Amino acid sequence: MLIETVDHWVSSGGHGLYLQEIPAASGKDNGVGVLFLHGAFSNQRLFFNHDQKGAGRYFHELGYPVFLGNMRGHGRSRWPGHPPHDWGWSFDDYVEADIPALLGFVGKHEAGPLFVVGHGLGGYAAAVSLGLFPELQRQVSGLVLLASAINDYRDGDKGRRLELPLARLLSRLHGRMPGRPLRLGPSDEPPGLIRQFSQWAEQGSFKSLDGEVDYAEVLAKVTLPVYAAVGEGDTHQASSARVKQLVQRFPGRDHFVQVFGPQHGYPRRFGHYDIVVGRHADEIVFPAVEAWMRRTLGH
Repeated sequence: MLIETVDHWVSSGGHGLYLQEIPAASGKDNGVGVLFLHGAFSNQRLFFNHDQKGAGRYFHELGYPVFLGNMRGHGRSRWPGHPPHDWGWSFDDYVEADIPALLGFVGKHEAGPLFVVGHGLGGYAAAVSLGLFPELQRQVSGLVLLASAINDYRDGDKGRRLELPLARLLSRLHGRMPGRPLRLGPSDEPPGLIRQFSQWAEQGSFKSLDGEVDYAEVLAKVTLPVYAAVGEGDTHQASSARVKQLVQRFPGRDHFVQVFGPQHGYPRRFGHYDIVVGRHADEIVFPAVEAWMRRTLGH
């Protein structure tokens, strides 16, 4: 059955961020909203594809009002002015402007509890935004991180040592990092973000582009319950060790890390993307996420 969705464009730094709303299934609205945030080189289709399948549909059918957010330059987000477009932004703009704008918009439209679910960069970017703007935490009941980990050389990934410098060079030459031609995803990313990826890995840091804001310290201000899921086969983009390192940055003990794979009692060995878009995600991963949400709310 075709699901009727509602399109919104949220203003942020001159950009119109595309936000797709999927109202809860008729007669099933449980009043608990979910805001999904994509990762690097991606968009809202990661959660709700052209066939209307994915996490968006799964939670819609369970009665959750669903919101699928896009950051600037992603999905159907609108650019300021006319081409050629300016790619002069970085991770800092995602966390200081785009995610707060999306959260603010959803907060005005969804009065009940709200969970934020982010994949990859979308997960740790959401956490940083909530730390930078603690008042936003009042409208959020919990944070779900799917395959979210900061770039780091400490786990001995030699491939990343070759990829990041090359990506930095390509993004400078092209004025952006092309996602589709390199099969990284449907969206491009700005040189500033690629530069940050490289800096974080090389320096073992997690800071703003100018080095003035230590995002690792900002995470210590996030007091929300956190659920982190990672695939056993995700050894490059978000290893389980680096996911656990990220979660340890949050204060308190109301956090849960779940690794999906045979060594942890699951029949499938999930990777970085199929933990969200794999054909078994709605059988194994999404039910685990939803069960944690219900426990967090005391249901």
